[in-house]
Amino acid sequence: YNRVEMGTGFATDYVARNVRNALASLIGQKGTPAILGRAVSIVETTCKELSRPAPLGPEVITGDEDNPAYKNITAELDGDVLRVSFQCSPVVPVNYIPVGISIVPYSGTATV
Repeated sequence: YNRVEMGTGFATDYVARNVRNALASLIGQKGTPAILGRAVSIVETTCKELSRPAPLGPEVITGDEDNPAYKNITAELDGDVLRVSFQCSPVVPVNYIPVGISIVPYSGTATV
């Protein structure tokens, strides 16, 4: 969907930009174990805001209790590189609505 549906590509870019901007506050900070927790927390907070339903939020990622809008947030520190990854579900617009119809012949009786 990201490469075919422009709206989904925009949503994905929006998520990436917001997460990168939020994590920018960690650049120049000390590379200690504590920074890993801070990075995960920042991503979680950012994704929570991005998944807030409209009209109160942007609702660019979406989900429910069984299928959360974001999950699997991880942070890894390797030397001076802090890698962060996560999974999210950008909103995909509805483009098709197939309709299924089951038909049965009429059967009945008539009496006079």
